[in-house]
Amino acid sequence: MRPFGLLTAGLLSIVLIIGSCKNEPKAPATPAASMLPAGTIPPTVQFSDVHCWVENGQFFVIGICENNSSDWQKIWLQMAPTDAQGQQIQVNGQQNAVFPVLSDAVPPRGRSSFFTGWPLSAFGNNTPDSCRLTGAGALVTPAGPILIAEQQSGVRMLGNPRSDDPTLPSERAWQISMVLNNALPQPANHPRIELLLYGQDKRLWMSFLVNPEDAAQKAAIQLTEEHSGPLAPQEKRRYAWYVAYGGLPQALRQQTIGRVEMLAFEAGK
Repeated sequence: MRPFGLLTAGLLSIVLIIGSCKNEPKAPATPAASMLPAGTIPPTVQFSDVHCWVENGQFFVIGICENNSSDWQKIWLQMAPTDAQGQQIQVNGQQNAVFPVLSDAVPPRGRSSFFTGWPLSAFGNNTPDSCRLTGAGALVTPAGPILIAEQQSGVRMLGNPRSDDPTLPSERAWQISMVLNNALPQPANHPRIELLLYGQDKRLWMSFLVNPEDAAQKAAIQLTEEHSGPLAPQEKRRYAWYVAYGGLPQALRQQTIGRVEMLAFEAGK
């Protein structure tokens, strides 16, 4: 196990990833549905592990979307915010906001996560508390490789007691590892991994993309892989990296990570 001092780059990466998840849209002049590309069709989706919360002046929405259609699809979702009384409120002057799931192509019965946020100023004088999610649109995509995240594991890394608050957990990071299985007889040229972080409360608190082709991210989170480049047909490849607590949602920093889960997909060109 590497010394904790080597995790500084990983911590910086997580801070940057959190920042990239914060969507700060300006008030659109047209309805949010117009953000969809031409040719979209109504998706058939199902949601799980949906969670909404407010932190640092942002309203965050996270969850997992399952594609219940018989096609490979790129999927967009629609978020309608509600206040603490369950009444719908507006976001950027519209009834809803549209955003994509992480995967570029979700197979039939496949899953992909989503994690996005809006500044509280986008909700005017109202305060969002929860939201209603529906499928906004989908583009049918060609069938691609099936990537399966196998042998998933996470090892807790402990540090010295916190000098600022000894009551806080001494847990500093997790070392994550998994095997990516390219199950079909076709290459996967641009594999991507979705990392989902659950708290001790069993809620999903964060999801972000691990891109083995991103040299800056690879260095920052100390990503290692058996070798780089496309996955050959039916190849299995092990990956490992670090997740530091700095920059993670406050709830995870307080209660610590309870478990991790990984999904995988082939990125579009």
